[in-house]
Amino acid sequence: MGFEDFYAAHANFSTRVVLNFKDSMQDALEATSAALDLVADNEVQVIIGPQTSEDAHIIGLMCNKSHVPMLTFSSSPHIISPSSNPYLFRANIDDSFLAEPIASFVHQHGWLNVVLVYDDSNFGTGILPSFTKALKEVNIVISDHVIIPITATDEFIETELKILEIKNIRVFIVNLTPLFASRLFVKISKFGMMNERYVWIATNGVSSVIEALDMDVLDSMQGLIGGKFRFVEGQLQLSTFEVVNVIGKGVRVVGFWTPESGITGTLNSTKSMKTVIWPGDTLVASKGFAIRASANKLRIVVPSNANEQLVNFMNKTKPTGYCIDVFDAVMRELSPVMSYQYFAVSPDTYDELIDMVTRKEFDAAVGDVTILAYRSLYVDFSFSFVEPGISMVVPIKDNRHAWIFLKPLTTDLWIASVFFFFFTGFVIWVIEHRINPEFRGTPSQQLGVTFYYAFSTLVFSHKENVQSNLSRFAMIVWLFVVLVLTSSYTASFTSILTVQRLQATANLKDLIRRGDYVGYQSNFVWDLLLKLGLDSRKLVQYDSYDYGFALNTGSPYGGVAAIFDEIPYIKLFLSNHCADHYAMVGPTYESNGFGFVFQKGSPLVSDINRAILSLKETGEMHNIRYKWFHNLSASCQPHNASINYLRLSFGNFAGLFTITGVVSSIMLLISILIFIFTEWDKLKSVGSSESSTWKRLHAWLKLYDGKDNDSFALKKHNEMLHSACVGEENGKVASIDCMTEIEMMASISSRSSQGDIHFGSTQGDNVKHRDDSPDVF
Repeated sequence: MGFEDFYAAHANFSTRVVLNFKDSMQDALEATSAALDLVADNEVQVIIGPQTSEDAHIIGLMCNKSHVPMLTFSSSPHIISPSSNPYLFRANIDDSFLAEPIASFVHQHGWLNVVLVYDDSNFGTGILPSFTKALKEVNIVISDHVIIPITATDEFIETELKILEIKNIRVFIVNLTPLFASRLFVKISKFGMMNERYVWIATNGVSSVIEALDMDVLDSMQGLIGGKFRFVEGQLQLSTFEVVNVIGKGVRVVGFWTPESGITGTLNSTKSMKTVIWPGDTLVASKGFAIRASANKLRIVVPSNANEQLVNFMNKTKPTGYCIDVFDAVMRELSPVMSYQYFAVSPDTYDELIDMVTRKEFDAAVGDVTILAYRSLYVDFSFSFVEPGISMVVPIKDNRHAWIFLKPLTTDLWIASVFFFFFTGFVIWVIEHRINPEFRGTPSQQLGVTFYYAFSTLVFSHKENVQSNLSRFAMIVWLFVVLVLTSSYTASFTSILTVQRLQATANLKDLIRRGDYVGYQSNFVWDLLLKLGLDSRKLVQYDSYDYGFALNTGSPYGGVAAIFDEIPYIKLFLSNHCADHYAMVGPTYESNGFGFVFQKGSPLVSDINRAILSLKETGEMHNIRYKWFHNLSASCQPHNASINYLRLSFGNFAGLFTITGVVSSIMLLISILIFIFTEWDKLKSVGSSESSTWKRLHAWLKLYDGKDNDSFALKKHNEMLHSACVGEENGKVASIDCMTEIEMMASISSRSSQGDIHFGSTQGDNVKHRDDSPDVF
């Protein structure tokens, strides 16, 4: 047919090609004999057509000796070497090139398991290395290999199909010669396996000749997917493959594969693949695995010795518990709904459950099985259905006591605050003593006024008026420090009273420092505790039922100070012992949580994971958790990572204290220098009259303790006393008692801000004043 079309289009060609046909009867010896006849008897100049690697190899050797070129359609290069067969030309690509496109197609549709169907020839087995590698790279498991002998009878093929029909996997990759594939697909259609539950993918050996197949064979392939190499302007494109879909009397290109973009709808774009008509004339792709009939229920193993709130198998027919409720809800999410049955075992360790699933004694395991890396080497886990993480549970004590008001500040800050109160009061007294009558009097009065004045700044209730600008500047800085300090104290104290009334008895640092005994349950938690720095000799293994007893007993008396475990176990414990004053504290360390266990490569895992996500999104998972852990009140919820109070330390205010200390010291120094400058003559005179150093120092201090009558404050004070003690009408001299009383009243009047007090005098015209001797020293 091809030659007729060629000569019809090129009538001027005088050279005619004569075709001679020989049937190899699908036998290598017959093929070799036919080739010899063609060369010897028909004297052909070219041999076309060996489709298998075996035929091409043997005939190629004969053609090499006869110097007759041979064009083969074999797609397996493993036994055909161009260097040793220079007269051999291969008109097909190596099917190993299809490994990546087919693996990409399978991965894009979410199928996790496939079955390879091939014959036992070099052509059939030649794809195994490349397909195994490509599928593994995208985490697709070859669940089974169906090897059909090249001499297989129809009965043998039917038997193999019956075996495939009862297995779970429904995605098949077929690598057969066109003639062999034709026989197989006719049988597949006859057995009803070319329907919506199945996916059939063929390599180039089949898909490249689909249009040339008989109609009855083509009818049996409806919905088949193939990957064909592509020609562009007569050139073979090895890096581009067409994804074809068998529909009706031919194929339809539904997408392309390139190494850069993978599977796309069109070349050089990111559009998705076109609509595929799958077997059974449906637009919905198969899930890729079979749902077992009710007679073959999934066998689910559960641990009967687990915590009763997680798994309880007291009822021999139907277990209960949090894990069971979650699994039941997940299975209800699957479509169609699957049948399953629980079986109870009492393993010494949960690794025994893993082994049972690995050995395929059960299809899955349900319970509080922790997802661990080494376990995932043998089984597949679902997503975690609990809150993952490892934390610590400790006893807690009531933090409210009589001295709680001291908690906001650390000891060093309390000491620093008291010191600066005294220091600031002392500086103000030194500066004001000589010029301000409110800072004079008996020693006890001066001491009381000084410290009362300093501490009254806490509430800004000081009434004494300072007269020196040096004092005022020092007070401005000090009052700012007091404002910041009191505001911070108030905020911290309020937080303590309203937020954290219960205090944990230990944290990780305390456990290590004190050498306390610590409890744990699982071996991988033990590994974590060693990494955290705990002494292995101080680690004690407990079952979760014994946590309360161990914590109540305490570390010094044979118990433990804290217990580390996975968060679900801790919350389970707290839900039953909240009133006993325990709490989960400290940071949360990473773990993978609990997962359902399935056989390695199980096609159920992806659907189970989607169902778990759906339960979380709809809130159903929260409802199940509340059902089993609703006793976990707010007071038993996890505490802050740090169990210490957020206390204010000296370091928080070091800058402020430095500023006020430096300013006050400078003001004090200036005040002393002014005194020395103004009283230098007196200081020099007093100092020269005394022989010993101590007496000289005592004399200087006594001089400093005296009044500075030239100061404005003292002048005003003296005028007030004079007006009060001397009568305006008779001018008689006031008594000493009057003077003392008036001076005290004037002081009180000044503090009360009531202005000057005036009294009439009846003791003479002249006023008799006291001398200017110092008040103290």
